[in-house]
Amino acid sequence: MKPINYLSMAVAILAMGGFTACSDDTIEVDAPDQGNGIVEVDGAATYMQIAISDPSTYGGRAITDDFDYGDASERAIKDFFLFFYDQQGHLIGEGQRSLVAEWTLEAGSASGSHDQMTDKYTRVVKVVQSVGDSKPYYVVCIANPTAALTGSDDNFATTDAIRTVARNGFLSDDKNFIMSNSVYFDENNIREMATRISIDQLYDTEEAAKNSNKPVDVYIERMAAKVTLTATGNSGDSNDIPVANGALDIKDENGNPIKLTFVLEGWGVNNEEKTSWLVKNFLDANNNHMFYDVLKEGLSPQGQVWWNSPTNHRSYWATTPSYWKQSASDFPENVDKWRDDEDGEFDTDHDWALNYKSYQEILDACQSMGKVFINKSQYCMEHTISSVTINLPTRRNAATPSVVVIGRYKIADAAAYTDFYKYDDGYGVKLYLEGAMISKWAKPQNIIKKIQQKQNESGDYVDEWGDPEDLETADYAKIFKLEHPRKAVRGNELVPARFVTMQLADDLKGDMLGEHFKLVYLSGSSSEGAYKVLEGILSQTLRDNLDISLYQYCDLTEKFEEGRCYYNIPVEHNYTAPEAGSEDTSLKAGDYGIVRNHVYRINITQITGIGNGVGNKNEPIIVQSKSKDNFIKTRINILPWKIVTQSAELKPLD
Repeated sequence: MKPINYLSMAVAILAMGGFTACSDDTIEVDAPDQGNGIVEVDGAATYMQIAISDPSTYGGRAITDDFDYGDASERAIKDFFLFFYDQQGHLIGEGQRSLVAEWTLEAGSASGSHDQMTDKYTRVVKVVQSVGDSKPYYVVCIANPTAALTGSDDNFATTDAIRTVARNGFLSDDKNFIMSNSVYFDENNIREMATRISIDQLYDTEEAAKNSNKPVDVYIERMAAKVTLTATGNSGDSNDIPVANGALDIKDENGNPIKLTFVLEGWGVNNEEKTSWLVKNFLDANNNHMFYDVLKEGLSPQGQVWWNSPTNHRSYWATTPSYWKQSASDFPENVDKWRDDEDGEFDTDHDWALNYKSYQEILDACQSMGKVFINKSQYCMEHTISSVTINLPTRRNAATPSVVVIGRYKIADAAAYTDFYKYDDGYGVKLYLEGAMISKWAKPQNIIKKIQQKQNESGDYVDEWGDPEDLETADYAKIFKLEHPRKAVRGNELVPARFVTMQLADDLKGDMLGEHFKLVYLSGSSSEGAYKVLEGILSQTLRDNLDISLYQYCDLTEKFEEGRCYYNIPVEHNYTAPEAGSEDTSLKAGDYGIVRNHVYRINITQITGIGNGVGNKNEPIIVQSKSKDNFIKTRINILPWKIVTQSAELKPLD
């Protein structure tokens, strides 16, 4: 017979306040022992009472004690999968799936302490083994597993193997939140990932386990994080955001004042991890587990251990799959890195480390919210970054998780949205419509001109040359267009996606202005070259050369396609602004990031400037300031499921 061991596993599925705790899967033995004994009778069963505590609460920064119980859908559990391991971390038999109805629920409360806001599920669990097997020593719990998970899954063969188990989503097939063991360091600074089972929690009979007052407490947390957007003075019945006095005032090309009206169209989490570890990890760059002292040195330079809480059975930081990445092939500095060098079209084949969303994708994802986007929440993957990456000016914008607020501007009382351009003409930033912008650059340029043939006294047509300003308004739209400079024009320069320049129209031909007109172009430099008549359709080589000359002459203007714009808010996790006058302005690990089982509540206090233009609503938003040195200037308040709070003003980049 196989001995049967009963674990009265009070799998306390602790609904942990805040999406915060995660762990890696290596077993750390703090002191040698003999394990929990050896099975002496074949087919014997060990019983244990397991209490699973699920993360009903969402938390914020570890340095605070703010937690949120969460709503019913966030706490819902359909079934559990339990995997038992011996002292060496080897799987005992197969994992056990059980429906939540087989467990006894002790619901937490919507307010109170961390422990009071914890749902607890309790059940007696039986483990049947063969003679000579080591009795259960560790247990790992997966709540709301996917249907594909089986008890013999190779990914769960050892506790260390779990470390590399990743998921490309955080919901089960039934759209419930997947949850797994909370990972943290205990009072002795030993990593807790697989929950330790002591010998006095194992029983030979089901009745003894049922009557036990020593359940095996297993703490689990959601893989996902939660982000909520609020606005000062808005209770959630509208999309109104306060606007600082004069923040959206601008002048037209003639210096006349214009008022813009901002219409919120949605928001979303950008720069999001593509996958997440099923169980939280603390891994170094070589995928080895980091121990407490190493983490403390890197995360607690001032000695304050904000990132770990043995009392709450959770941690407030983690390393995610892209944590140590820092190359240009992982984090594109600019959308130009994404364009096909051959034809300038957007190429989706790049294997970047993160998901970068377009204006349209964010807009589409907000449709489920209805027509009001304030006081609404979205869920996302865990995403943290190293101190090395976040201090690289050409990487940190694309590597840092952010909330992108999208919307459109209406000009004064205009009935419809329209393209407009923001340009500093040397006398201040002004708003130009497309025709006015082209006219400004086209009139004085000396690169391509029109000449008119007139009859002389003999009746013959001869060319009559004009000055560089001889193009008429009606000609401009035929000859020029505004577009983002393609690779052949900009070379290796990376131009932020929202900026455009003046280029030649697509169907430019020598006789396009009429029978007695010709287009001429400057061949060579303006000091040495001569004008040549454009015959027929431009060759690609000639077009490239002329567009390069126009780009060098015209510079860049910021485009707002049909008034579209965005504001980018990097998500703070444990950020504290440096003291005034401090010489150390570097960012630290933990300053920015999104950690599982946290709620990040971002409150917009006001709009203090015109947002960043969107040149193409279907291209991904990759934040790059024109100066390249500018990091995000917006601050937010995060309230996690462990609650993190920050406040933000909506400002443009430089």
